[in-house]
Amino acid sequence: MIVPNMVSGSTAALRRGEILVDQDHVVNDGWAVGSTVPVTYPDGSSGRLTVGGVYRNSEVLGSVLMSRSVLSPHTTAPFYSTVLVKGVTGARASLQQALKDSTGDNPLINVRTKQQMRDHFSSQISLLLDAMYALLALSVIIAALGVVNTLAMAVLERKREIGMLGAVGLSRSAVRRMVRLESVLIASFGAALGIAIGSFLALAGVRLLSSAMTGLTTVFPYAQLAAYVVGAALVGLLAALWLARRAARLNVLDSIETD
Repeated sequence: MIVPNMVSGSTAALRRGEILVDQDHVVNDGWAVGSTVPVTYPDGSSGRLTVGGVYRNSEVLGSVLMSRSVLSPHTTAPFYSTVLVKGVTGARASLQQALKDSTGDNPLINVRTKQQMRDHFSSQISLLLDAMYALLALSVIIAALGVVNTLAMAVLERKREIGMLGAVGLSRSAVRRMVRLESVLIASFGAALGIAIGSFLALAGVRLLSSAMTGLTTVFPYAQLAAYVVGAALVGLLAALWLARRAARLNVLDSIETD
């Protein structure tokens, strides 16, 4: 059973015919415990109810809670999207099966324990993360192609300079090392810049959602982020192997004669 995390007042107010509201109503509407607020019922009638308590924002509970005894007289065909059940002996499999049997195996009704609800939401988040990782892998491939293209243009445009370096004694291994280091620097800088921008967007997104989702925080996996930078450097190194070899094989005289 999900119990509202009370900030002020008590859940006992529901038995007195009062309502419980979340913190958004306190911030946006100025409501507090003891306030009398106007309400409109599903049948179109209106009335006034007293706020008996304030609880932390919850996506499961919604923004307003009232007892069934208050709502039932004003509904002809009540609709319940969620029913919370508390077992005397806890969330046992026998209780779950009894609830399933009582609903007649209706495929539209799901009976879940608190842990199963957590697993359900976790699986949805995992699916979203898998999609993001797939997009990340695609972006890595595109980035690798970009590094190859950038280095290819750099080698072509600096053919004369590479030839001059060879003429003054720079060895072929040094040329290869120069091209590889340039590729590693490009890839590492791009990864670090991407992580910085992504971290800023994550902080901004969490700040925007923190008022609607209680307990939402940002956690930075520093080891994983460092591994991404190292991985980007390795991708840059691999992308430069062929171009570094090509640059080292340039003929010195032909390169110097290039206009």
